[in-house]
Amino acid sequence: MLDILEIARNDGLQQGVQQGLQQGMLLYAREMVLDVIGEKIGVVPPYIAEKINAINTRETLKSLHLQALKCNDIKSFEESLKVAIN
Repeated sequence: MLDILEIARNDGLQQGVQQGLQQGMLLYAREMVLDVIGEKIGVVPPYIAEKINAINTRETLKSLHLQALKCNDIKSFEESLKVAIN
């Protein structure tokens, strides 16, 4: 009986660690997108930051990071953002 409880506890711990890692990677990916926009364009408008912070997939954030590197103004990034979140 104790072995089953220990296995369940270990599985729960492992799942918690995995979720924490995933959340950390999302946070980092969002930060990278915002950093590039800030460097290329200047101040990141709050509405852009809100939209980026609401994205929960690394693939979308990675794509936006690449688009942010290519964009020269906020309008062109906004277009990329609209495509990415729709």
